[in-house]
Amino acid sequence: MGRGAPGTLTSLHQITALSNAEASYKLPVTFEATVTFYNKLVSTLFVQDEGSGIYVFPKTDAMLLPGDRVQIGRA
Repeated sequence: MGRGAPGTLTSLHQITALSNAEASYKLPVTFEATVTFYNKLVSTLFVQDEGSGIYVFPKTDAMLLPGDRVQIGRA
């Protein structure tokens, strides 16, 4: 997986380690993860990678299934 621009978070570990104050800066992210749950009707997407999981507000009409690998953010 490629790296993002400087200041870009590239792993779920980095994202989940942020404090509330750090998260308020809305830093850019780009990472690959595995879909664990997706419900298109209510725009709910959960992904995980290497033991960390996170909710993502999906901006896609794709039909995702648990186990699919997805790119979050911009490569």
